[in-house]
Amino acid sequence: MNSLRRLAAAYGVLTSYYGVEGLSRARPEALLAVLRILGAPVERIEDADDALRMRREEAARRLVPPVVTLWEDQPPSAVLTHFEGEGGSARVRVAFEDGSRPDEYVEDVEEVDLETLPITRAHRGLVHRLLALPPIPRGYHRLEVALGARRSESTLVSAPARSYRCETDRARRWGLFAPLYALHSKASLGIGDFSDLARFADLASRHRGSFAATLPFLATFPNEPSPYSPASRMFWNELHVDPRLAPEWKSVRSYASHPDFLAPIEELAREPLVDYREVYALKRSLLETMSREALRVRPGFLEELLRTRPDAVEYARFRSAAERRELPWPSWSEPLPRQDLGDRVFLYHLYGQALAEEQIADVAETAERKGVRLYFDMPLGVHGFGFDTWSRPSLFAKGAEIGAPPDAVFPDGQSWGFPPVVPERSRIEGHRYWRECLAHVMRHAGLLRIDHVMGMHRQFWIPSGFEKRDGVYVRYPAEELHAVASLESHRHRSELVGENLGIVPETVNRALVRHRWRGIYVLQFRLTGNPETPFDPVPADAVASFNTHDTPTFAGFRRCRDLDERVEAELLDRETARELTRERAAAVAALDAHLGVGADVSEISRECLARWIQLLLRSEADLVAINLEDLWLEEEPQNVPGRVDRPNWRRKLRHSLSSLPPEVVAILAGISRTA
Repeated sequence: MNSLRRLAAAYGVLTSYYGVEGLSRARPEALLAVLRILGAPVERIEDADDALRMRREEAARRLVPPVVTLWEDQPPSAVLTHFEGEGGSARVRVAFEDGSRPDEYVEDVEEVDLETLPITRAHRGLVHRLLALPPIPRGYHRLEVALGARRSESTLVSAPARSYRCETDRARRWGLFAPLYALHSKASLGIGDFSDLARFADLASRHRGSFAATLPFLATFPNEPSPYSPASRMFWNELHVDPRLAPEWKSVRSYASHPDFLAPIEELAREPLVDYREVYALKRSLLETMSREALRVRPGFLEELLRTRPDAVEYARFRSAAERRELPWPSWSEPLPRQDLGDRVFLYHLYGQALAEEQIADVAETAERKGVRLYFDMPLGVHGFGFDTWSRPSLFAKGAEIGAPPDAVFPDGQSWGFPPVVPERSRIEGHRYWRECLAHVMRHAGLLRIDHVMGMHRQFWIPSGFEKRDGVYVRYPAEELHAVASLESHRHRSELVGENLGIVPETVNRALVRHRWRGIYVLQFRLTGNPETPFDPVPADAVASFNTHDTPTFAGFRRCRDLDERVEAELLDRETARELTRERAAAVAALDAHLGVGADVSEISRECLARWIQLLLRSEADLVAINLEDLWLEEEPQNVPGRVDRPNWRRKLRHSLSSLPPEVVAILAGISRTA
């Protein structure tokens, strides 16, 4: 077992962790399974010694690591590793992102005598020396080091130690949250669209809010409503496009006004739930016709997309093939055929991306002129059969899914269904995929929430065939990923928020502070039940809210709707639920009394809501996110984790953006006066 533990450490696999059950040790069988996925040549525990020797020999042959993080507040350097007794001169070359080289280098390749480099460590026949580098500007650069016949390359990530922060904004900011799919107005076509997003941002602006937050709206498959299981983290969901904003709309206007089209659209608009398949079918018929008309009306329309996103062609080819083959891509036996703009399905997917990019950019620019920035959300993973896994098959692990260990809500653990990125393969490509995912969303996001930010440090891998609770944690190169995020945040002027709820190691929170991220504070998790101090203090560098998309609403929390759901799902027995209900009632009553609200917890008044909002607005929180649905005391949640029998990610807002109740407008006016 000691050899297996050492091998696991060499591959960044944790053999134990602390959870709700205390110290949990990984099963040897699970360790072996994950190590095999990571490339270790092990079948049995007895193979660990040989596999460890091979791992060390492989590492020893590399002169410099695949990625070197250069923080702007530290002298630039890299660790050069060579065998003990090996001497001579190393040949060093630095190539900047733009193709130029440092002015300090007289020649293209610098000769550096090993003996002149200070030793940082000598161990197991290897010598580690500090290689000083010339000043390196912000960006992604290349370092090449050769010694004798050996040669290694690194990606240099030169980044500010602290992520971007808009210092000119008001010291205290608040904004509204609502899922894009759930927004609607008189003009909506069965699902929230980018015009609704513009109306939502305008609502925040009219009441002096400074951001409009929503859930991810990245590309998905029509049968997958969850915004956290996208087909790609690098393309948009064209289902949210508003066709009427495009010049070519007039080519389908007569068809769109025909009873055969209007009747089902009006029926979908009346439904309280989004019917993704039907909405997709109806909107697609419009967009396919419009895409062909766009080639005539705006012949250069697609050129900007193809210039800035040449991978959009591969994306459109993939989506077209996926539709026609009707099989997950691992089952495909033939390569993708060549396609051109004469192919209606291929053209549809290209056109959808160009139109989405055009409309999102317009919403973001218009909102920013009004003092409102869009607050987007980056999911942790992607659909296993989506474009990202197809286009980068070696980057994603085969035979494992990401999840979470047992906790108070899910005693058996969770499996989220998507494959993990293999850390070492991400390093070898200079974290290009991570860079591209961030850049795609940040182009229009003034604020970006990174879901499950602990995933930048470690992820819970569940090997195929194992129970969820038998997963093991795999380490990720957190400093390198933080450097990429910091650099991209400055390039796109996008502020970073890390979702750090639940059991999170303190190292994660320290990293958020060090790199100037905001964390998350959710009031319903921080009630103490103590009449003297009924809630934990709200930290300054946080986004504070009552709830999240995975928790009950303000009214639902007070009525313990989430506990009832857990009992129905057999995740909680009735006696425990009754005890938790009593504890929550006491905690809510303590906060109500602290705020001067009446003692009857079952009575949920707007006065009570207003007092709780004022608590957050007057706290130290840097940002306060207010769920629009809480303002009319909505009890139904948008998502109930673990309940596949519920209409998760489908429920529309009870009220239209164009006809909010007067009492909701009054609450917003009160928030505006306070803020």
